[in-house]
Amino acid sequence: MNPRDLLLRAGTTEHYEDPSLYDHEYRRRRRDVRHYRELCQREVRKDPHRRPARILELGCGTGRLLVPLVRDGHEVLGVDRSWPMLQRCQDRLARLPPSRKGRAHLVQADFRALPLGPDPAGAGPFPVVLCPFNAFMHLYEREDVERFLAGVRAQLAPGGLFAFDVLLPDIDWLGRDPERRYARTRFKHPATGERLVYTNSVAYDPVHQVAFIRLYY
Repeated sequence: MNPRDLLLRAGTTEHYEDPSLYDHEYRRRRRDVRHYRELCQREVRKDPHRRPARILELGCGTGRLLVPLVRDGHEVLGVDRSWPMLQRCQDRLARLPPSRKGRAHLVQADFRALPLGPDPAGAGPFPVVLCPFNAFMHLYEREDVERFLAGVRAQLAPGGLFAFDVLLPDIDWLGRDPERRYARTRFKHPATGERLVYTNSVAYDPVHQVAFIRLYY
């Protein structure tokens, strides 16, 4: 495997090996969660017979969006390839009232090849499909994007909503010195109490249009 592919594999896996650290890192990011919750509520209001909404979330992670959607009364099928992240999500769901946690189902899978069919989780078609928090940006090749979108199309109900988000290109940010580290922050690990220093760096590959973001702890 060439060095670029090794870096891409690391970028798709390493950030998700410590779910408690992941949740600590993004604990203050709530605007996107509010946006998707409001989006789903609007979809329900469009059709009074669609209560609650059936939602497919691709890249559900630790449930930072999935759990609030379940609290709102929606039925959500969450897909993620990281088993530690799904375990964290399951732990959060277990703390919900029985009437709510039974509305969620989790599947470990690569969302470029969704293994969904008739099953107790109530697979497609879904009136709402979500891919939040830049998960779409783990699709590094055109073939990956096409496979992903074909899977979404197969699961999306006619007239349904597919919503996702990505970073807007920022020339100043992409042009940063890749040898420098930024955003130096001291904190304690939320689970172990270990004292850590966080920094990050960015190296942009303009040929492949991939930003390699390194996080240092």
